[in-house]
Amino acid sequence: MNKRTKNTEITKTTIDDLAVMIKSGFAEQEKRISSRFTEQEKRINSRFAEQEKRMKSGFAEQEKRMKSGFEEQEKKTDDKIDNLAIMVKKSFDAVDEKFADLRNEMNEKFDKVDEKFIVVHDKLDHTNARIDYLARDVRDIKEQITPKIEFEDLSSRVKYLEEKLGIESGK
Repeated sequence: MNKRTKNTEITKTTIDDLAVMIKSGFAEQEKRISSRFTEQEKRINSRFAEQEKRMKSGFAEQEKRMKSGFEEQEKKTDDKIDNLAIMVKKSFDAVDEKFADLRNEMNEKFDKVDEKFIVVHDKLDHTNARIDYLARDVRDIKEQITPKIEFEDLSSRVKYLEEKLGIESGK
């Protein structure tokens, strides 16, 4: 096998391998992003579950305190009971408001994360299209280069024969 032919085959293999490696690299990166998003979602769900447990426990404790407080206050005056009920309602309203704010904030953050993933996905699609375009260009280039190498090989053979036969070249 001729050295130039070997180089041509190595070049073809290397460029094809490079295109495959780049494409598989992007696919792997997309899997990693998806995996990281899933992991983040699990962590967030876990945190919400922990917070919900704390809230239930806190509400249960608060309920116990309120019952004992109401029993004591019933013994005293109706005015104190009314005042305590008003204070508790305000506290719960404040807690509800804080949770609503937290829920809204988390929803906004998730919306932003979703938007970022859409942008990343669009960029990956664009990059994949560019890689496909480059792969086609590389194929076209390889098709154009291969005949040139064969032409040079044939030219050198003709030149050798002309020299042996003593024929002057037209060049």
